[in-house]
Amino acid sequence: MVRFGRIRRLFSRRGSSEAAATGKGAGESAVALSEDGKSEATSEAASLSALSPKDAFLRFDADSSGDIDEDEFFALLEAVGIKGKLEYQEKLFRRYVKSGSKTIDYESFRAAWLLLGNPKKELADRAVAIPKFATRYQLVRLLEKTLGEEERLEALAKAETDRYRRIQNAKALRSGYIERAKARAGLELAAALDVAGQVYVLGTGAHGQFSAAPKRDFLSTSGFHQVGAERMQTLWDERVSSDGNNRANSNTAGIWGRRPRKVALTDSAVLAITDTGMLAWGGAHNWQELVSTQATSQQQTPAQTTPRSSALLTNNSHTHQQHLQSIQEERDERKTTSTAEIESVEIALKYYGQWPSHYDGTDDADMVREHLLACVSLDQLLQSLLLRCKPCEGSGMSKLEMAGMLATDIRLEREVLGAVGAKELGDLEYEVNDLEKRNEKKLASLRRLRFCERWESLTVLQKQRTVVEEKRTLEERRGNHSRQDREYEQWNSRRKDNETSSVVELGGLTAGSITARGRAIQTPRGASQCLDIAAGSNHAAIIVQDERRPTLYTWGQSSLGRLGQGESAADANYPTVVEDLKGTSISSVSMGQSHSAAVSSNGDLYMWGSGSSGQLGFGTMPDSQQGFCCTVPTRLLIPSCRVQKVSCGASHTACIGSNGEVYVWGLGDGGRLGLELSRADTPVLVESLSHERIVDVSCGTSTTLLLTETTTSGTNSRTSVRRRTGGRLYAAGPKNILGASFPSFGELECLKQTPLIVKSISAGYSHQCFVSESGELYCWGHNSHGCCGQDEGNRFIPEPTKVSSLYEAPTNLALGKSCKLSSRYRDAEGHHAVDGNVDGNDAQSLAHTQHEANAYFDVDLGGQAHVASVRLWNRTDEPDDAALRNDMFSRRLFPCYIMVSQFPFPRNLDGKDGLDAALKQSVATVRLTEDRRLSNWDVPKFTVGRYVRIQLEGANFLHFAQLEVFGHESRSHGPITSCCAGKFVTAAVVGGIEDRRAMETAYERAVCADLLNAEILRQFVCYSDEYRSRGVAFDDKAECLLCVGGEECEICTLKSTWHELQDVLQGGEPYRLDDLASHLLSSSNIERLIAEEASTEEGRTTDAVKTTKTANALPVLLKLKLKHRHSRKKKPVGTANG
Repeated sequence: MVRFGRIRRLFSRRGSSEAAATGKGAGESAVALSEDGKSEATSEAASLSALSPKDAFLRFDADSSGDIDEDEFFALLEAVGIKGKLEYQEKLFRRYVKSGSKTIDYESFRAAWLLLGNPKKELADRAVAIPKFATRYQLVRLLEKTLGEEERLEALAKAETDRYRRIQNAKALRSGYIERAKARAGLELAAALDVAGQVYVLGTGAHGQFSAAPKRDFLSTSGFHQVGAERMQTLWDERVSSDGNNRANSNTAGIWGRRPRKVALTDSAVLAITDTGMLAWGGAHNWQELVSTQATSQQQTPAQTTPRSSALLTNNSHTHQQHLQSIQEERDERKTTSTAEIESVEIALKYYGQWPSHYDGTDDADMVREHLLACVSLDQLLQSLLLRCKPCEGSGMSKLEMAGMLATDIRLEREVLGAVGAKELGDLEYEVNDLEKRNEKKLASLRRLRFCERWESLTVLQKQRTVVEEKRTLEERRGNHSRQDREYEQWNSRRKDNETSSVVELGGLTAGSITARGRAIQTPRGASQCLDIAAGSNHAAIIVQDERRPTLYTWGQSSLGRLGQGESAADANYPTVVEDLKGTSISSVSMGQSHSAAVSSNGDLYMWGSGSSGQLGFGTMPDSQQGFCCTVPTRLLIPSCRVQKVSCGASHTACIGSNGEVYVWGLGDGGRLGLELSRADTPVLVESLSHERIVDVSCGTSTTLLLTETTTSGTNSRTSVRRRTGGRLYAAGPKNILGASFPSFGELECLKQTPLIVKSISAGYSHQCFVSESGELYCWGHNSHGCCGQDEGNRFIPEPTKVSSLYEAPTNLALGKSCKLSSRYRDAEGHHAVDGNVDGNDAQSLAHTQHEANAYFDVDLGGQAHVASVRLWNRTDEPDDAALRNDMFSRRLFPCYIMVSQFPFPRNLDGKDGLDAALKQSVATVRLTEDRRLSNWDVPKFTVGRYVRIQLEGANFLHFAQLEVFGHESRSHGPITSCCAGKFVTAAVVGGIEDRRAMETAYERAVCADLLNAEILRQFVCYSDEYRSRGVAFDDKAECLLCVGGEECEICTLKSTWHELQDVLQGGEPYRLDDLASHLLSSSNIERLIAEEASTEEGRTTDAVKTTKTANALPVLLKLKLKHRHSRKKKPVGTANG
């Protein structure tokens, strides 16, 4: 019987398919394949012949069943280079075939391979010494023994490799769950910090002053090392970098959660008042001269900040020294980390003989990674780790990580085996690689197995050390937690003692810094006593509540008398009281480029500093006094005006009187005074705005902005709605700054056409900004260094443009969404209530039900959303019958409930049962009782829902004009409360909310996600009370606060997926995600679980499968004995291989 092997059939099929594709006949395709087919078949056969019999068997066992059929048997024999009589091979196959099947297993094939193969060649390929006069029987016996040892070592290596791979795969799978849980915990921490406020800074300043690197440990004070700074910085980086070119600076994470109240900008520093006192950051950097080294290279060495910046940052010689010391400590720490990385790379490269002899000992880890590590290929590292039973291909590890892993193994080899033993292993690996290159596969495989055998004991030792290290790390972590708790209690006790103490006596007026250029932050002390802050180009002022009255302090550059400290005053690097105003109660202060102004509580205005352009308002000076300056605060009298607020520009000033009138004076170039005057040496009333009540003023370098009062008109009754009006912005200044020329005060054209209400304004050096009542920031002017929050490619923004990357107001999520009425009155449709028409005067445009018990209206928002507020617009029409009450229609709506739910409301329950079920499943509910045209409900913060229902409390008609549900589809960061424009920089303040319940909810959600969040939040003044009253205890049986719409949150998914965590979570004790991660990623725990799973699977297999032995599968040696016994009686037939 003629049979074709697998390789022959493979090429036959390939030839037929190619012939069909090209249109050639069978003969043509055979000729075409005669050369290529032979060469490919020969190449494949050669590669298979170099394999061990087991590897070759597995290669042909395509379905991994452990058996091969007759065709595969013949193809396999041919592939491994065994030739013989076909009839004998068929007879041999039938002898070993399994009972009741047409296949043979590996043991049977191995027996046939030993009978048919060339033992002498196989032994020679394995470099085994062959006895000179050995018979074939002896050679086969020696080959069988060698093959058994080879398979034993291969099984050990495979088992260890599989173990490592399974552990790494398990770690990768678990790491995904852990990372998602930590990401969710980070979002909840960020949400809690958002409740307590933050500051966004747009623009870097003219010389990068505002883009300084954040302090590595910005939470810590001089006496307490706080935790969580790195985590907060990561969260902040993710936030500000998610908006591309419109992103804010990344160095303000340190002010996050500190309840910032006000921010002031100098040309080189940011000053902020928070609940931890005054913070300052920025500052221009000094650079020492270029230093030539012996290698003739030049480098720039950063030194202390400039004297001007140092003064603004309240630095002195002592804090300079501390600053330089902290920089050196950070460098030393980075150097330690770099040294460890370089040492690992050095060990790995020396192992390969690739470490450069000219290495100069640099500690530049980046240079070593990018240049020196490139001397070793990725394949070399993968091969070395694979020899040590650590398959890393496809793991996603970097070359540096692999080099570190290899260095660890090499250290272990040197420690256990000594230098000689470690060198032998290195030589063995070199031999393996050399044999691979020479295509001596079998000998290379044998050497590889010997390497793995030598490493077997080291693997056991590594496992033991891993278990010990994991236990040590766990104990160390527990000890650190206890130590941090003790230190926190001590620090918090000091903080509470400082709350009521004088901020001046305690030195609290020093400005701690959140970046590396300033001084350390102090323990909060008397922060509530800091009332207001202001800044000019190079000087600043703060109002502090002393024992009897608010007192003014100034610091910074003192030239031209701008500090008000007198003629002989030097630059001040610490807030110093203004002696001439010490007995005066100061309510507000402002500073310009070189002059300053303050307003007392009784409306008196004081001016000091440079008056060269008339900005002090003291009148025309003689020619001899053109450089006039006033070095002490001097009262400026404005007849019939009690000043409420003042603002200083570069060379002009403006103030607001108690009746909302505006006075301006100083230089008028570009129309900045709004008077069409080039200069005013005394205050001049702006008569063009006498019809408006001005409540805020801001003077920039060449512009002036005014803000009118916001008023509420009307009443929220059955027939009317309370409406807010005002908040209009007026501007004066040149076109190249404002986008349009305003020689006198006027409104921007784009703002006239919108109902936008403005609540905060600020004019800067060459741009300006304002905040709308809804909390959105708008900027326009020169977008230098991205200070307007737009792409830096847009160099000039001609009109106010929203910085959408910071915050956008909630939108009506119910508009046009799917809805349903419990019943329909005549032709009334539910969609009328979500079409945007709030008129309510036409019965045909209402949502209207029949008269029924607890009628309802449902709307589906289309997805889980963060709901902020709900507005319900009632109908306004009245009955035509004069005998009926005018409010007969409108009062039908009350009392009613508005409910928000994460699940569809039940529709199979009627009346009171349906109402009770809806109330029970709601996440937020309000009961409305007053008959109003508009009912507005501010939904509790952190409310997430998809379905909103309006349901009557009793039996009646349900009809109304419109339902508006305002919110965000994704989590929002919080509205902006105020803004400040400076020189190529804008600061936007998000003030903390005062809703105590919202803070409690934020804290509970954060702690529910991760206990570490509690340890971070307790360090903030606003959350210390929450920690003291609530601690970290929570009911693990209660409904999770983070799960939404029946879907498990990432934290619950982690706990429910990995059941071994139940041992850690027993007793409902609080947990940290780091602790759960440590348990889940513990190699010893994973290995134990893998062993248990394998044992269980093995038991199942043993119970389910009955093993049968092949009746004719005799031992190989017995078959050889029978063959030799037969050969003595009869002449052997066939070749030696047959």
